[in-house]
Amino acid sequence: MAVIFITYAINYADRTNIGVVLPFITKDFHLSNFEAGALASMFFLGYAVSQIPAGFWFSKFGTRGLVSLSILGFSLFTYLIGRAGSPLGIKWARFGLGLAEGPTPVGCTSTINNWFPPKEKATATGLYIASTMFAPSSFRRCAFG
Repeated sequence: MAVIFITYAINYADRTNIGVVLPFITKDFHLSNFEAGALASMFFLGYAVSQIPAGFWFSKFGTRGLVSLSILGFSLFTYLIGRAGSPLGIKWARFGLGLAEGPTPVGCTSTINNWFPPKEKATATGLYIASTMFAPSSFRRCAFG
């Protein structure tokens, strides 16, 4: 359960941290509001594209390997966002981040469903969902003291 909590907390922080840094990116790259909105939205486009077939992939290939691949993928794309030298580079990296992160929630809920007995599933699901509240507040505290 700790691995699921930490994984999804990082996953959720990746998704929400753009709101914290977008004013700085907008200033550094002189983006219009439209461009800034497009940059922030690219994650959700990739997320939607990959989350739809994720259930099929998990049923066909199993959870462990695909969740591991997803974690490696979103780690790589998070790194690439930091290395991007242009708004277009950030947009593509955010799209890739969404593609890589899309399967993770499906894998986490599938793991909870398969590994926990019926009496413990509600508690496990509650802890999993709690990570979504933990991540943004922890990120802001780390970033701004």
